[in-house]
Amino acid sequence: MPKKTGIINREEYLQRLFKEDSKIAKKDQEYGNYLNSLSRLLVITNDIYNKKNGQLDKESYEKLVKQYVDVANKAVTYMEKKTSPARANVVEYIQKIVSKDLMALNSLDKNNPGMLDDAFEASRAMRVEIPQELSHRVGGQMSDRFPVKSNLGAKGYFTARTSAAQDAKWDKLLKSIGEIGLDQEYMDIFNDLRTNHQLRMELQEEITYKEEHTIQNFLVKLNICKKRDWVKDLLKQDEKLAKAMKILATEGVKLLHPYNMVDRLGYDPYTRNDNKNAAMYAVAKRLGCERIIAKAVPMVVVNGNQAIKGTFMENAEGNDLANLKPSDPLFYYDPKESPYHKELFRDLADMQVLDYICGNVDRHKGNMLYKTEKKDGKVKITGIVGIDNDASFPENNFKDFEFEPRNQFVSATLFKPQNFQYVNKNTREIILNLNRADLELILRGHNISKKAIDLAWKRTKEVKKVLTNPEKYKIKFADDLDENITRTRTDSSNPFKEGDYSKNPSIFTGFDRYLSIQVANEQKKASIEQIKRLRENKNFAEATRLEMNDTLNVKELSEHMNAKEKEREGKFAEFQAVTRESAILAESLKIDGMDALMDRVNRLKTPTTEFEKMRDAVSALKTTYLQIANKIVSKETVKEKDYNDYKKCLDTLNEATKSYIQKKGITPKTSKGLERQAAALSIENRVEELIANFETDIKLDSAKVKNAEDLPEQEHSEEFGLE
Repeated sequence: MPKKTGIINREEYLQRLFKEDSKIAKKDQEYGNYLNSLSRLLVITNDIYNKKNGQLDKESYEKLVKQYVDVANKAVTYMEKKTSPARANVVEYIQKIVSKDLMALNSLDKNNPGMLDDAFEASRAMRVEIPQELSHRVGGQMSDRFPVKSNLGAKGYFTARTSAAQDAKWDKLLKSIGEIGLDQEYMDIFNDLRTNHQLRMELQEEITYKEEHTIQNFLVKLNICKKRDWVKDLLKQDEKLAKAMKILATEGVKLLHPYNMVDRLGYDPYTRNDNKNAAMYAVAKRLGCERIIAKAVPMVVVNGNQAIKGTFMENAEGNDLANLKPSDPLFYYDPKESPYHKELFRDLADMQVLDYICGNVDRHKGNMLYKTEKKDGKVKITGIVGIDNDASFPENNFKDFEFEPRNQFVSATLFKPQNFQYVNKNTREIILNLNRADLELILRGHNISKKAIDLAWKRTKEVKKVLTNPEKYKIKFADDLDENITRTRTDSSNPFKEGDYSKNPSIFTGFDRYLSIQVANEQKKASIEQIKRLRENKNFAEATRLEMNDTLNVKELSEHMNAKEKEREGKFAEFQAVTRESAILAESLKIDGMDALMDRVNRLKTPTTEFEKMRDAVSALKTTYLQIANKIVSKETVKEKDYNDYKKCLDTLNEATKSYIQKKGITPKTSKGLERQAAALSIENRVEELIANFETDIKLDSAKVKNAEDLPEQEHSEEFGLE
């Protein structure tokens, strides 16, 4: 299958839509406008393929993107009216395709976009494989954040598709507790944690800094012990219960911590977290400030017969304030001598705008890197980069804690737009011209929920209101700030002036003072650790000298940190290209999902001939797939005929699905008809992905990491809301 746009790949379907709904379009203005815009998009895209062989230039690229945005705008307008549930389903389905197409187009350089098909190749999730010799080292850690290095040379961190629920880890923990041999009465109480998210939430609130107090609180909350004073005696009498509580208060606490964010941001416990990094990077790119966010893209890691979906975040340039090393220029930052830099003002101004729109309530020193340069012996901070942006896109308004300062130097949870103090001129212009469709297109492509998108747009409108009238809110332009400004903390010309910390804070408030305090703290911590290390190595004289002079041995510290860095480098998994066999194994979720979906809709009513063919094709595909997968797992030779049979099953299912959709019509009149249509469209998407993956994987080059379509975690049709 060609790697063409999703819209073009569904041209036949869309042409039928235009024909079947032409009369309705004449009566319904919004729907008619939507279909006309969609029709123009098809014409423009076909012209690029037919007249220019798929080659884009700046003009055609901008024209194409503009039309995609227009389709999205028209869809939003129609959905506000939503005169027909059936047609609303169709518009939602097409909007999902439009969003993914646009996400692919946004991956191109608008000044030199190249081939249109290349955009869709580049937008597919990077797919890499762990070599067998590393598999044992990595395997148990793949569900967490893990350092990786692709054979393309990019270093960064892979985060597996995650949610606060972490059911698999809870199962493992409860299994270990079950092996202790507790009384069944107690075991029933513990097993309630397997699915009871409310109980998990309540236990999270009982965690203290002391383990023994946490155990006391847990036992009372679980109704195992009525009073805290009785806990000690109870645990003395029941050693098995004591062991179980030890596990819950150590390993269990780690699993409970995410529930704080669940409660705070209004997430469902199964809301995906890792994709928010990629979503925030995409928004930053749309606002023209992608420089301030670490690049994040989808990734699929293949480990044996296991395919793990997640997000790859590239290492960003800058010094980590929470983990400073003597080799870091920031370690020697002197706020009294180090000059400011215009780029720092620009980055801070954009960061607070971006964080507000995306609802990122977790911006702090530990998830921000500081870019530096050394000039005339002085360390200058030249900018910042935000990392670990997964506490973004909340699903509630978080009014209870929205603007409360954490402390006098850090920040509020979010900064009010009217308190921004400074914005960039270009960012202001982009935001003022940003519309709901723009934002929705970006976020839908990253599977951000509709509720979270609605709230993001609400926050965007609040920013627009302020930026429309900056004089009213005393908003100045960061572009106009002079690097040689006063350093007096109370001077009004200093963007970092402190003033009243509890009133109207922005990201600028006390920034330099906070930074200097943190650098001094890190230096002090390094000094304490160095003295301790020297004493352990019997170098008492040097340890005493450093302690008396309150100084650091920079040479020893550098050697130590270099050794630690070398050790860390050894932990990077050197990924390699996916083999065709591992690529086939990685499709199990998709095929199982189609089979489960078909099984559900097969029970609705007496099937038509077309439905039977589609149903049988799904069954044949699964059978053929399992035969190949079993051969791969058992180390049997997979013959070319096996792969040809698999491809034939894919083609048969693709044809049968399209035939059923053709027969069914665009807008079925019954709810059961709609459900079957939704299932067929979902299967059509999946089988097209499987075909595209197969044709990519068959050409695998061992010298390159290939790309593949992101594997679905949940196989229901999100665009039709099937559960």
